[in-house]
Amino acid sequence: MDYIQSALLQTDCVEIWNVWLLGYWEYDERPYIRKRTLRMEELTIGDMKEIISAENWDNNDNNRPSFYCLEITG
Repeated sequence: MDYIQSALLQTDCVEIWNVWLLGYWEYDERPYIRKRTLRMEELTIGDMKEIISAENWDNNDNNRPSFYCLEITG
């Protein structure tokens, strides 16, 4: 949390991503992007744990992963 706070002194936002790195796409479809934006004052440890533990393949389309982005603004 301190690291994010100090980074926000130098930029407008910080993004934390949870992605599945594939060497190729079996199908030429993009992953689902699940993005959430919070202000630094609203950020909790629970928010951090949630994005870290998000399941990339927990959707109905087994051929497309979900990528998660938590955008934190100052």
